[in-house]
Amino acid sequence: MMFLLRNKKLWAFAGGLLVSSLLKSDTFHNLAVKGMANGMKMQKSLKASLQNIKEEAEDMCYDEANITEEE
Repeated sequence: MMFLLRNKKLWAFAGGLLVSSLLKSDTFHNLAVKGMANGMKMQKSLKASLQNIKEEAEDMCYDEANITEEE
């Protein structure tokens, strides 16, 4: 009986069965969908923030160019 507890292939098989059943469950599916949706929201928010930073940097460069031309 002790050799069954030390058998790595048996534990790998049992773990594979467990993971397989978890991946097919509705709970896991719902968590994965919610996680993906949150990731997409975060990406959209970061893109908007990056666009704002880019526009501010362009404005600063334009202002600096105008100041140097006036001098």
